[in-house]
Amino acid sequence: MSWREFREKVHDTKLAFLPIGCIEAHGPHLPLGTDFLIAEFIAIKLAKRMKGLLLPAITYGVVRGLSGFPGAIRISPIALEETVYGILSSLGDNGIKKVIIVNGHGSEYHVKAINKGMDRAWYNKKVRSALVNWWVYARKISTEIFGASGDHAGTAETAMVVAINDYLLKDRPIREKDIEHLKSGIRAVPWAGSILLHEGENMIVPNKKEAKFFVQRLLDRLESEIREILSGWSVQIEAMKE
Repeated sequence: MSWREFREKVHDTKLAFLPIGCIEAHGPHLPLGTDFLIAEFIAIKLAKRMKGLLLPAITYGVVRGLSGFPGAIRISPIALEETVYGILSSLGDNGIKKVIIVNGHGSEYHVKAINKGMDRAWYNKKVRSALVNWWVYARKISTEIFGASGDHAGTAETAMVVAINDYLLKDRPIREKDIEHLKSGIRAVPWAGSILLHEGENMIVPNKKEAKFFVQRLLDRLESEIREILSGWSVQIEAMKE
């Protein structure tokens, strides 16, 4: 976009979508950029459906547990918080006061940093934002369709990558030693496997048809949830004018 095109888009919509991910190992079968690729894919689809402004993805995040594998590239929580706050604040200065953040990375410190940036943008700039941790929301949907979801590089993330482009799937077979089954009361630093599954779950690689069905159902539900949030924000805004 040129600045004129941006100005016109802002005039048409007050809603923006910001994808955030990271770069880290995702098993032997998925690319390092899986988290930001999925977040961007979801943001593209939702922005098109809801006529919002699509922002460039933040591709770097706070990597902790998977830093024991090659390819992890991390930034500090403070750096991510400041980046999120700076982007939301700048959007507010440009007239966009509603932002949906689609996050693809689950590190506790990563998510906390995003939330801190969002809080500051609201209290300092009155920019409203909502955080979508898509894989958490998708667990029930993935379990309904596949019988499993996985925590990291598992069934749900694999399905998303297949839907984006199955060419991204790597040829190397998945071995049992690539998988760590998460058990209550036990935590390894760093994680011992590059695929993290819930206790008792199997690793499933969906086909293209199954993956597309999963994505469609996820997008439909997310769109409905976001529209409900936007409706509530509209009520708030009108109430403030009274």
